[in-house]
Amino acid sequence: MRVAISGLMALACLAQAPPLPEEHSARLSRTAVNNLAGFARAFGVIRYQYPADSAVDADWAALVMTGINSLDYATYPESLGRRMKELFAEVAPGVDWYVGEAPPLRRALRGQGWTEADLVTVDLGRGLHARVPKALFRVKGKTVPAAKRTKPMPARAPLESYPIELRVVRLGGVILLWNELLHVAKPDDKLLDWNEILVRAMLETATGPKPDAYADVLRQMVRAVNPEGFRMALPGGVQVDWP
Repeated sequence: MRVAISGLMALACLAQAPPLPEEHSARLSRTAVNNLAGFARAFGVIRYQYPADSAVDADWAALVMTGINSLDYATYPESLGRRMKELFAEVAPGVDWYVGEAPPLRRALRGQGWTEADLVTVDLGRGLHARVPKALFRVKGKTVPAAKRTKPMPARAPLESYPIELRVVRLGGVILLWNELLHVAKPDDKLLDWNEILVRAMLETATGPKPDAYADVLRQMVRAVNPEGFRMALPGGVQVDWP
């Protein structure tokens, strides 16, 4: 397997990099690990199964890094759910975020005979769940509910423009890779502990800012899953090829 990191390209594009929030300390707390693992699960289901028009052109790399910086230290599940809802509002407005008992299905869904079988419920931990529709209705050719954008979507930054020296970029790469392996590569090994793969990679990459250490984490993730003919570009000028 090859994990190539183009540092020169990243430096050349650095001026184009999107603004990133100030970094937290390198070490991840237990709360941060649990929050980010839940976020990663919801992110993947929304990215790969939520069929809204608003999700087609989403900048998933930017969204995952915004999520990492805004969610990792949410103390209570209620506050984490509110932040999740705000984060995904312009991409997945039809997702329900709730703590405890599931709310009734939205009226538009009930009217069309939808049931829980038409939804994916994601356990985010500590009683927080995301309920994601697998299909949406169209009104005048557009999916509903429609996202309400408060400002124009910014230009998508090149993946190479994200500096891997930043913890948020490395964690973002881990979450993006983990979800691609889970939802796209779809290995046959049903004994894989996906949560362990994710948590171990996040803990290791959070405190390993050197490019070689980051590449090793990505190699370990792909080796554990062992997909066939896998290739993926990640933020920071990283290209993962397997085998």
